[in-house]
Amino acid sequence: MRADLQRLKRDTDSGRSSSPVSTAHINAVSADSTSLMQAASGSGALRRKMWSVVAGVSAIIAVVAFVYAQSRPVLPPTVSGYVPITHDGNAKWLVGTDGARLYFGEFPASGQIFAQVSTSGGEVARVPAAAVTMSLLDVSPDGSTLLAADEIGATAFRGYLWEVAVFR
Repeated sequence: MRADLQRLKRDTDSGRSSSPVSTAHINAVSADSTSLMQAASGSGALRRKMWSVVAGVSAIIAVVAFVYAQSRPVLPPTVSGYVPITHDGNAKWLVGTDGARLYFGEFPASGQIFAQVSTSGGEVARVPAAAVTMSLLDVSPDGSTLLAADEIGATAFRGYLWEVAVFR
């Protein structure tokens, strides 16, 4: 007993604990730490499941918002104003522009003609064509020539293609 008391005094002075530990206590502590580790890993799995649910719901909300935005009807364009460019009252069909002038076909009482007018308006200038049976098809990018087709007979555009020079 004396030896035990001396060992206890020596351990107390050095700061070590000398309480006897039984193997049952060691097994209980290790069982508790195992259950704590399992509980901690279980809460991590629960967190991962919760984050995956949140991510899934967020993805569904994003898809629904995208579909809603794409399915809304597009408003039709509205005309905010217009300015008449010609004032002769003849029916016309626009063929194209070079940026400075508009090129169109026109149907006055005398028959079909090719014409041009400035994009800012003004007098209509006729473009001479080889025949009154020709129809205007297109304009070159620089506006120097027009593409026309000759309508021969009852079948349209079976004739020759013509390049008509434009004089400004």
